Amino acid sequence: MPAESREEDAESLRLPKHWHSLVRTAVLNVVGIVRIAILAGREALIKNGDSKDARIHQLESEVAMLCEELRINDGRMRRVPPHRRPQYTGMERMAILQLRAMRGWNKSETGRHFLVSDDTIRQWLRRADDEALVQTQSPNCKSACLDRSPVAARLENQIDNQLRHGPNYLTPRSRT
Repeated sequence: MPAESREEDAESLRLPKHWHSLVRTAVLNVVGIVRIAILAGREALIKNGDSKDARIHQLESEVAMLCEELRINDGRMRRVPPHRRPQYTGMERMAILQLRAMRGWNKSETGRHFLVSDDTIRQWLRRADDEALVQTQSPNCKSACLDRSPVAARLENQIDNQLRHGPNYLTPRSRT
């Protein structure tokens, strides 16, 4: 008998029109609340003297969010036919080749990550000394510095500081 009354209650429950759009908004609000909870947890770690754990958590979160950004951008670019995609600039090509060397990727892995063919990577490598195809960034180049994302600039500064001060330099950011 109790099961029947629950079924009747569920059937009599009316959902508002366009309830699916309300659910989407609710999900976005929940994600915002989760962010606040994560920040509170990180603050508790810092107060308890676990600043290294807090910093590790912050960096892991940043990596996860960057991976999601890349997944979204890659999905968008994959929907564009290869001949319609924008071409990489000379400096971007050089950065891709440098990243390839740092990661130890082969030509096909590099091409897969940057949505170009391995023949394209082969051509870039063959013509690496051609200034028109692959360019290096000059130290005084302001436009290249303006094109960098804030995350890339922050990571570059951390790497510079780590090289200057040693491997134990990574400390939690001071709170502002």
